[in-house]
Amino acid sequence: MLAAFWTATPALAQPAETTTRTGAGTIGLLLLIAAIAIAAAFDARRRNADSRRAQDTAEARLTALLEAQDAGLVGLDRDARILFANTEARDLLSLTALPAPWPEDRILSDRAPDSRATLSLSTLTGGELSETRAWLDPGTGTPRVQILVSATPVTGSSGLAALVRLRRMTESDRHHQQNERAARLEALGQLTGGVAHDFNNILATIEKSVELALPDTAEEAEPYLDTALVSVRRGAELTSRLLGFARQLPDTDTTVEVGQLFTDFATLAAPAVGRKISLIFTPPEDPLTIRCDVAQLENVLLNLVLNSRDAIRDSGVGTAITIAARPRPDTALIDITVTDDGPGMPAATLSRATDPFFTTKQDTTGTGLGLSMAHGFAEQSGGYLDITSETGFGTTVTLSLPRGSAAARETDIPRGKGETLLLVDDEPPLLAITARAVEQLGYVVLTAGSAEEALRLHGEGAAFDLLLTDVVMPGSLRGQDLVRQLRAAGFGGPVIYMSGYGAPPGEDTGPDGDPVLKKPYALPDLARLLQDALNRRDSPAQNS
Repeated sequence: MLAAFWTATPALAQPAETTTRTGAGTIGLLLLIAAIAIAAAFDARRRNADSRRAQDTAEARLTALLEAQDAGLVGLDRDARILFANTEARDLLSLTALPAPWPEDRILSDRAPDSRATLSLSTLTGGELSETRAWLDPGTGTPRVQILVSATPVTGSSGLAALVRLRRMTESDRHHQQNERAARLEALGQLTGGVAHDFNNILATIEKSVELALPDTAEEAEPYLDTALVSVRRGAELTSRLLGFARQLPDTDTTVEVGQLFTDFATLAAPAVGRKISLIFTPPEDPLTIRCDVAQLENVLLNLVLNSRDAIRDSGVGTAITIAARPRPDTALIDITVTDDGPGMPAATLSRATDPFFTTKQDTTGTGLGLSMAHGFAEQSGGYLDITSETGFGTTVTLSLPRGSAAARETDIPRGKGETLLLVDDEPPLLAITARAVEQLGYVVLTAGSAEEALRLHGEGAAFDLLLTDVVMPGSLRGQDLVRQLRAAGFGGPVIYMSGYGAPPGEDTGPDGDPVLKKPYALPDLARLLQDALNRRDSPAQNS
């Protein structure tokens, strides 16, 4: 009918029918508009359905993409609320409903110096955050989880402030971190070597000056110089430990008298424990000597003392830590015990105390490696570790270590008999003070400030029975190069090297078995080394 309406031609010669046809035309127009509207509505509904289907499809794809990730993904708004989270994130953060608050107090950064800094919204939205190690408390009473956190800030009208990625740390991640740490330590070792060389030269100069001043010092002033010598030698020990740590050197077994160990360790541990907790040392009645890596032993003891301090401080139970030593009956072992009167440990905790990475410290200050490393140190030293503890009755950790042979006391300082010694060192103050000290030992001393100067002296006919040379010197020639050229020129006398870098275990001799003396060194040690070197020579030095 609508088609007929639009195709009909009005007859101008028939006015009587105009009104009727006009009414029919109006109705037809209305019907057409209605039809168009209905068609448009059907079309809009169809488009909306298509749009919803497309939106549903996009959401399904996005959800599948988020769920396929091996990490937790969350979206945060500017009120620090989690608007969306995939299943892994819900599991990690123990989320039951969304939106949910960002658990800032349960995610602690592992990079902060005090290990207490949280990953707040401002941290996550302040710029691109690369993978950062962190500890996550799941909030369910289960142990903390080590995770890697990264974040990307979001701008625009989406309502999001940041996209955050949470990934459980894997063995592969730990291996990668170990490789990075090894590379950093290698670089640190190279840097530390140079610093240690210069620092040890300074210590050696101070030490020789004090030793030379002692004989002419008034009796009442001698204790002050003795204290200076002790401080110099402790400085040398610290430098040696720094080198050993940076270079990852193997342990070096030495012997130490327990009473002296306790005296030295007290100065290290007392400041760390503080005044509110008593630190008591009970040395053995008779002198006892232990054989182990002394630096490692001090580190282990310090860890044990700090564990006791933390237990007492955090619980409010206990007032004292006691360190004692006694021989273990019918064995070649000595027991060193660290005992506190703190809260003690329940059986479940005690059974896992030496497990690597197990810790009861919830503030991330503990790595869970202290007792594990102590256990490993004891076994590596040929002993063992034992822990006894009971809730409410404190804890005792016993280190059983091999007994050492008492070192023979050297009372007499061997003296020279007028032999001539060539001393080579590039540090003028140390060269001068060492020359003076060696002269007082009964030697005639020639000095050279470089390998080149030493070769020039030898070439000019200077005769000497023994060479005492620094290893590292400026210029193109090192100590070993100097020795090779002197040997080639006919010098056959003994050689002693001096080094501010220290000698790694197994490398305490030069290329031809010549001894290496670590700076700074005590004058009696130098005197005995000079005498031993001269006693070992096969024949008097022949110089061209």
